[in-house]
Amino acid sequence: KRQGGKIRVQSTGFDAYANAGERITCTVVLGCEEQMEDYQDNLLYAFPDGIYAYAEVRDGIERQGKTVSFSGMCDDIAAWCKQRFYRYLPEDAAELCIGVLLGDKTVLSPEVRRDFRRVGASHILAVSGMHFSILISGLLFALVKMGVPMKLRYTAALVFIVLYIGIIGFSPSVVRAGIMWMLVCIARLIYEQTDALTSLFFAAAIMCFVTPYAVFDIGFLLSVSASCGLILLIPPLNKKVRRIPFFRTTYGKPLCSIVELIAVTFAASIFTMPITLSVFGEL
Repeated sequence: KRQGGKIRVQSTGFDAYANAGERITCTVVLGCEEQMEDYQDNLLYAFPDGIYAYAEVRDGIERQGKTVSFSGMCDDIAAWCKQRFYRYLPEDAAELCIGVLLGDKTVLSPEVRRDFRRVGASHILAVSGMHFSILISGLLFALVKMGVPMKLRYTAALVFIVLYIGIIGFSPSVVRAGIMWMLVCIARLIYEQTDALTSLFFAAAIMCFVTPYAVFDIGFLLSVSASCGLILLIPPLNKKVRRIPFFRTTYGKPLCSIVELIAVTFAASIFTMPITLSVFGEL
């Protein structure tokens, strides 16, 4: 059942988190190798699927007096969100929301992945800085419409950023976008302005300081290079496009928006092209 929550192995009292709809295989090694050889035939006869333990996905979390960690709290929030998606949305829509918003693509059916791959939109399923920026912008917009004071708005945004990074699982693109948005929020709280390129390299420096091996991670390299391309190329490209007389006319303005969207893809691709070529060997 798609209930999410916590898995509890009854025989050992071991607790672990599970995603909604996830298939769990528990394997228990009984005794030493010599003993296993003697009982192997009996075990395979009794457990033909190779599952030697019983696991149950429960609808609810049992703490049992244990200390609540940040990762555990984020897992609880993710499980709660998944339950809400499955409760209020059709199954296909719920799985898509979980994949796009929570970064869990294991719930997506092979057909959905195939369709996104065929149209060349598989990157939409990967939670990236674009998804992060849309969520933060939507949150700030909603708080403005609700009349929330500025400092309280950006304080709430900071809390949301930290929680969302934990829920997604600290993927390089989300961490990079989260640090950049943190700098924006802090700057607004102290009535200062931020520079996008400085924020980008500051975020990259923090990630490399915490995890030096991040410089070899393809996700980190693609995220930073694509962001660098957007920051450096989009302003001059848009300025040149808007100077074209046709795009200032009534019929040209809609086309101008389309050209600007193409320019975004072009700017990101130019800077990621060397990495794509060196890692995957093709363009």
